Parts: sequence; C-alpha cells; structure tokens
Amino acid sequence: MLANDGPHIPPLKREDVPELEPLFEQSMEMLGFIANDVLMLARMPAFAPKILGFTMTVLDETTLPDDLVNLVNLLASATAGCRYCVGHTANRAGEFGMKDQKVAAIWEFETSPLFSDRERAALLFTFKASQTPNCLERVDFEVAREHFNDTELCEMLLIIAQMAFWNRWNDSLATQLETTPLEFAKATLPAAHWQSGKHEAKS
Repeated sequence: MLANDGPHIPPLKREDVPELEPLFEQSMEMLGFIANDVLMLARMPAFAPKILGFTMTVLDETTLPDDLVNLVNLLASATAGCRYCVGHTANRAGEFGMKDQKVAAIWEFETSPLFSDRERAALLFTFKASQTPNCLERVDFEVAREHFNDTELCEMLLIIAQMAFWNRWNDSLATQLETTPLEFAKATLPAAHWQSGKHEAKS
C-alpha cells in the first residue's frame, strides 16, 4: 500500500486567501468542511472559482438522476485509480441516501443484483470512457442508446470528463483525505479494492 507523509504540495489555510471566502463557504455548506483539494486550488485564486464553478454547473444542470450521477463519479474515480476521489464520491453517494452495500459493490456493477440494467449500461459506458487510452467504440454508444438518448450520453461524458480533472489533480498531489470521507470509505469500501494509501499521512 502506498503511503507518505502528506501531500506533495501543502494546501493553503483558509485565512491565507480571504478573497476566496465565498468558495470556502460553499464547500462548508456542501460538505461540512473545506476540502483539501479546494485549499490546494486556492494557490491559484483566479482559477479556483472557475474550476469549482464548472464542476457545480455540471452537477447541478445535468438531467440525469442524482443516484446515477453519483455512481458515474464513483466508478470514473475507481477506474482512474484516484483513491482520494473514490473516498469523496463514495461518501457523497452515501450522503445522498445510497445504501452502503451498493456503494461497496461498485466494482461488481456488471454482476451485482443491486444495480439495474440502466445503471449497468451507464457504468459500462463510464468504465470504458474513464480508461487511458479510451476504450469507447461505436458499438458502446449503440448499446448505451438502449437506455439513454444522445443528450444524456453527452451529459454522462461531461460528468466523466470533469471527474477526470479531479482524479489527475488529487492523485498527482497526494491530497489528504479529510476525516468524514476517510472514515466512510474505511468503514464501507472493501479493502481488496480500496485503501487510503498516499491520501492518508502515516505517522
């Protein structure tokens, strides 16, 4: 298991960037804490509101149901291998009312009876789109169209694409998981598929 002594670049403190206070208030309202990845973005105060704004627009304006959006975010992160984002997206799914067993079964979405056929179609699409190199082919769009129209597929790709930014950002920086998502992930996700690794500083 990967481990380190903290993030590769330390996050700023809230008081260091008072001009971003509205952003911090938004994070507190959504999560109950200020996410460490936001405090890292705070090093670039001209970019931080725009990047967070893009993510919030994607999540707020999608026509796809919240449960499906949360599943797509979770599997996109799991496929990309960002354990910080898996911890956060798993916790978010739980806070939106998804049962722990379903969150924990995300790696078995193709066979688990906890997922509907529509969810399986979306997650297979997500799994292929989240790989590097990308594995989506024309046939995958044809299969997905049994459950989604083209606008919904574009929305799904937009959700996956915005998640890809956070996956790269947090995995590269070894962002430290905050207490709430860390405790949820440790209690809920199977150790065979998820461990905190470099995203939890070891003493």
